Amino acid sequence: MEEGSPAKAVNEFILVGDVHFRNRAYEEALAVYRRALELGPDNLRTLGKLVSAYEAAGEVEAAAEVLFDMADIYARRSLTWKSREAATRALRLAPGEAVLRRYLERSAVAGELASAVAAVEELMPFFPRRFQGRARELLAEGGRGGRAPTEARPQAASSFGQPAWQAFRDPSPAAGAPAPPHGHGRAPEPPAPSESGADPRRTLVEALHLFSRRRYSRALAKLDEVAGLPRAGLSQNDLADLFSAKGQCLIELGYPRDAIEPFESGLSLSGLDAEREMSLQYGLARALEESGDRERAMDLYKWVYLKDASYRDVKIRLLWSKKK
Repeated sequence: MEEGSPAKAVNEFILVGDVHFRNRAYEEALAVYRRALELGPDNLRTLGKLVSAYEAAGEVEAAAEVLFDMADIYARRSLTWKSREAATRALRLAPGEAVLRRYLERSAVAGELASAVAAVEELMPFFPRRFQGRARELLAEGGRGGRAPTEARPQAASSFGQPAWQAFRDPSPAAGAPAPPHGHGRAPEPPAPSESGADPRRTLVEALHLFSRRRYSRALAKLDEVAGLPRAGLSQNDLADLFSAKGQCLIELGYPRDAIEPFESGLSLSGLDAEREMSLQYGLARALEESGDRERAMDLYKWVYLKDASYRDVKIRLLWSKKK
């Protein structure tokens, strides 16, 4: 490798690591990605590769540590929502006392303790049952455990005057938030809870509303609720929206392999309109790509590109794949 070209060297290391990763040689991939990180410690692309490799190797605690590093980098770059997303993914990936404590303490320092507690409440059903009780104890303590930084204490005290997850309200959608999967602009406001009942259509509308506001864990829980209700009131397009949103939520929460099944279920429906079929094909391609099946993913991206070359970022993804 040429001297004086660290960016080029990083890229070459990543390409080599990707080969190992596709061959499921995760330890070799990790060694190469770590070498790339030495040349560019704040390189988010390299850090993302490390997360994927650690997760594939079953080292979820190490993956969580890297995600916290990514969260800190995003925070330094004033990308607040990306920082929060990375930290939340760390907690979802490796729920445990050390990770939860770090998550709450860094949120307190950033003045975001209330929103962090709300996020933990959303994730609670996904935690191991044996950990849920301890997690609630840490929330009741304000995440301090006697060790929180001094500047975080006023925030912690005020946030826990009442349960923070009751005081917290969803922020306005962040700039660049994904459109609802059905593509008809902003999702409709959900009906009042008292009107919802067990109506699958109303519950689906609530789920899509949560999805449009990046409340992925809550949206996923609602979508699972819809799946458990009678489907007599749902059209084929409604079911397509359900499967598309569920797949996208799983990708955003860091579970691309689990996202494959809902996208495939959506594509198995009959009578899909062109817009929904495109969304499902693109979503399946993303899930496959992020699961390591790039060959099949590229075939689907090409299908989408031939239908509409301007669809989302499909052109960029195809161009990038040619460089790898």
